Amino acid sequence: MQLKKCILIAPLVSHATAGRIAALAATGYQVTLIDISGRDNTFSTSLYPYSLLYKIHRLDITKIDKFYTQPSISLIIKDILRSFNALKENTLITDRLKEILSQDNPDIIVTFYGPLGIHFSRLIKKINAKQKVVFIANLLPSTVLSGNAIIRCLKRNLVNEFIDFIRWIKKLDTIVCASDEMAEFIVRKFKYPRNRLLIAPDYHPASFQVNLKITPKISFKPPSLIFLGAPERWGGRMDNIDKQLNLYSSLVAVYASVSIERDKDSIWHAYPYFTDEEVFSGKLSDYAHGFAAALVTYNITRRSERFRTTLPTRFFSALAAGLPIALKWGLFDAVESFITKRDIGFVFYSEQELFEKLNDSDKLKQQKETIVKMLSDFSAEKQAKIFKDLFDGLLFNKRI
Repeated sequence: MQLKKCILIAPLVSHATAGRIAALAATGYQVTLIDISGRDNTFSTSLYPYSLLYKIHRLDITKIDKFYTQPSISLIIKDILRSFNALKENTLITDRLKEILSQDNPDIIVTFYGPLGIHFSRLIKKINAKQKVVFIANLLPSTVLSGNAIIRCLKRNLVNEFIDFIRWIKKLDTIVCASDEMAEFIVRKFKYPRNRLLIAPDYHPASFQVNLKITPKISFKPPSLIFLGAPERWGGRMDNIDKQLNLYSSLVAVYASVSIERDKDSIWHAYPYFTDEEVFSGKLSDYAHGFAAALVTYNITRRSERFRTTLPTRFFSALAAGLPIALKWGLFDAVESFITKRDIGFVFYSEQELFEKLNDSDKLKQQKETIVKMLSDFSAEKQAKIFKDLFDGLLFNKRI
């Protein structure tokens, strides 16, 4: 029997993509990646799980169209017109996609994640309306709504690419959601059929996880907290959490990556730099496992759909390290629901409550033991059956 083929369209540089590669490759399908990263990766693709890829095609979209890096109002309007077929799509991109599809002849195409995922889903469906396309959302919508009423309206209808979503989302064969909250949002906002939605969180590959046979060299006893946000994202408003880290550091020992920029008077501690290779092989998780808990946060002060429905990569990094999750109440509904259902973390209302809960050694020990027992369930490879059943169902007209 001929091996079935899957093409994944995703940014190679994103750590979230690693989990999707591991999950898709474990299905037994031949997986090829079309890399739409906005920058070059700094690690070798011979590493697991990238070594599982049959082939990698590089599509440097940032050099082809400024819409992907600097979406001015005029470029956004131009893209809307393309969405409605009033203008032609960028032929440099569509011609390259046609070339790859003709060469590789995939059975399934998976697009990942957020606005880029839906954008490339649109391009694929325009090239071949019959092509089976699965969109893994990861985050939806993409923009934090802020500013005055006019700006919020523009962001809601333009920057979030709701034009793309409204016009094209129903053409997709299946949407994979990070959470129940995200699925509910898609059904409510876009009237997408609930029976064509799957819930499959963006777990890291098993190789990212803590090696329980190794005793951490350092054990950070309560009250200690580690932040596992990706330092390369530092600079945007929502990622600038220096003030939060300082606030919590007044009561507990808070650690974040040495690669993160900080004010000269910051009082939080820096943990050593870990290369991509060390992250992929679990070295960061081995180190982090010695802490009492992991802080999951962004620089936001009110609930928004993006953070209400999303399970961020920093959350999965904490799971991979086998750490209880510390979460500020009322901002991250999907994360809050995930940890409370499984009793693998806690929600705090104030800095004082954070301090008190980090000092509850017995409870934290129990939660850490629970996570450790569930580590295999929190691995991307564990999702292989979900995706294989989905792909087989789409190809052989079976219900998912």
